[in-house]
Amino acid sequence: MLQTLLQKRGNISTTVSSTPEGFPLKTVRDVELMEEKLANPNFMAELVAAVTDIGGATVDEATKRMMTFLLDHALSGQYNFLGRNGKREFKALKLYEVIYGGLKKNAMTSQITRKDAEKAVSKWLIGARDRGDGSDLRPSLWLSQQSITSLIAALRSDFDHGWETDIEVLVFLYWLAHAASYRVVSMAFDIPKSTVHDIVHRISRAVICILKRVITIPTPDDLEEVGAGFAQLAGSPAFCTVAGAIDGCHIRIKAPASDAPCYFNRKLFHSVQLQAITDHKGKFIDIFVGYPGSVHDARVLKNSPVYTGRLYPPAGKCILGDGGYPCLSAPICLITPYREPVQNPVQARFNAKHARARNVVERAFGMLKTCWRSIFFKALEVSPAFVPEVVACCAVLHNLCLQNGDIVDAEVVEDPADDPPEPQNTEASTGEDVWDNLAAAVSAPDNCVPALHEHDYL
Repeated sequence: MLQTLLQKRGNISTTVSSTPEGFPLKTVRDVELMEEKLANPNFMAELVAAVTDIGGATVDEATKRMMTFLLDHALSGQYNFLGRNGKREFKALKLYEVIYGGLKKNAMTSQITRKDAEKAVSKWLIGARDRGDGSDLRPSLWLSQQSITSLIAALRSDFDHGWETDIEVLVFLYWLAHAASYRVVSMAFDIPKSTVHDIVHRISRAVICILKRVITIPTPDDLEEVGAGFAQLAGSPAFCTVAGAIDGCHIRIKAPASDAPCYFNRKLFHSVQLQAITDHKGKFIDIFVGYPGSVHDARVLKNSPVYTGRLYPPAGKCILGDGGYPCLSAPICLITPYREPVQNPVQARFNAKHARARNVVERAFGMLKTCWRSIFFKALEVSPAFVPEVVACCAVLHNLCLQNGDIVDAEVVEDPADDPPEPQNTEASTGEDVWDNLAAAVSAPDNCVPALHEHDYL
C-alpha cells in the first residue's frame, strides 16, 4: 500500500524496501503485538520514517494518510483519543508517538505542537463512524444496524406484518438524521411528500410511547452502582450518595410567528429548553422538554414533574447541578458548586470534584448533539409544538444507542457561563448543611495517618 502511494507521488525512496509489513492493523491483538515491536527504538525509527514518506501538505491531510495506513477502518472505530465512552485509548499507544514523529519530520507540518497533533488525531478518530464500505448505515442514519434493529423491535406490535414498520422507521431516521424537508425525503425514498409527513409524525408518536420504557429512573438496586460510578468520576468516595447530574440545553428553532420574544434566550437566539438528568454513564434517566428559551433553568426545574412530584432523587441521595440552580435539600436534594470566588481550600477542592462528576451530563448533551447534529446545530424548521416531541425522540434514541454499544464521541461544544441564580424560593429548603457536610467529607483523609497508630490516647 505504501509502495503504491509513493509511486503515485513519483518519489521512490530507499525507505520503501524496508517498510514494516502487516499494515493496516486489523484487530486489537495486532495493535498489542505492534506495541511490543515499537518498544524497539530501531523499529520505532523505521516506522516513523515510513509514515513520514506518506506525506501530506496539511496537518489534517498528513494525519489522515498516516492513520489510514496504520489502522483498518473497522479497528479505528474501536478507539478514541482519551478512551472515553467505553472505547479504547489511542493517546497511550506508541502508535500515537509514531504519528507525532511523522508530523514533526514532515517538512510541511514540522512546526506542529502536541496540542495540534492531539486535535488532528482526535478529529480523525471521531470521524471513523462516517467512513465505511457502504454496508454501514451510520453515515446515512447515524445509528448502527444493531440500534436500528433494536428500535424496530421496540416499536413493532402483534398487529404489524411485513416490512411496513421497518421502512417507516428508516424514513423517520433519515428525516431526523438530516433534518431534511419532507420534499427531500420524498425524493430519497420515492414516496409522496404527504406520506413522508404522515410517517414522521406517526413514528415520532410511537417512539414517545416507549419513552417511559427507555428513559427510566434507577431502581433501588441500581442506585448503589450509580453512586459508585459518580464517586469514581469525582475521584472521591464522598460522592457515593450522588444519584444523577442535571443540566439544561437550548434547542435552536426558527422564530415562531407568535410569542417570539418568549423563545428568545440569553444566548441571543430562539430556542426550546431540554432539561435532563443522567446517570454516571451519560444515560438519560429523566427529561423535561418544551419550555421557551427565555425561562431561567431554575424555573424550568421548579415546574418539572421531578421537582413538583418529588420523584427523584430518593431520600438520602442527591443530584448535582451547576451554579444556575439553587442548592436545595427539599423538596429534592440538589447540590451545586460554591460560588466563586471560594472562601477556602475545602470549597475549592469540593468544586473541582463536583465539576468532574457533573461533567457527565455535559458529555451526554455533547453525544446527543454530535449524533443528531442536523437537529441541534441549526434551527429546527418545524412548528414549536412539534419540537418537544422531536427532541424527546432523540433522547430515546440516545439511550437505545448506549444500550447497544453504539457510542458517539462527543464533540466539544463551547457553552457560555451558567445562568445567574434566581432569587431563593421561600417554599424550598436550602441545602447548605448537605453542601458543607459533603465538602468536609471530600477533604477528609481516606485513611488514618500511620503515625497516629504509634501512640496511646486517653
